[in-house]
Amino acid sequence: MKKRIICSLGVLCALVLMLAWQERPSGIPTRAEVAAMTDREATKVLAEASRQAVVETWGEPDGMLSGLYGDVYGTPAGLHIIIYYDVSLNSGPRVQAVKIGS
Repeated sequence: MKKRIICSLGVLCALVLMLAWQERPSGIPTRAEVAAMTDREATKVLAEASRQAVVETWGEPDGMLSGLYGDVYGTPAGLHIIIYYDVSLNSGPRVQAVKIGS
């Protein structure tokens, strides 16, 4: 009986940890959290994050920039979050700047 309880608690702990890890795997804030920030704050929070991490957290972008490497994400509040990437051959695309507007 004691063995079953210990095993059950172990499995439960493992499931809780897995769910917590899946919630925000990259440490990137949600779109709503970023939309509430200033451009400078958002750039600081997302600085050097990989494009892959942003896409994994926020999903595929709603649009892309033409001529510059960047993605456009919409929010339920009608704002647009534009993420500009710095493309480096060593590390791949990384967030360089963020602009938030309507």
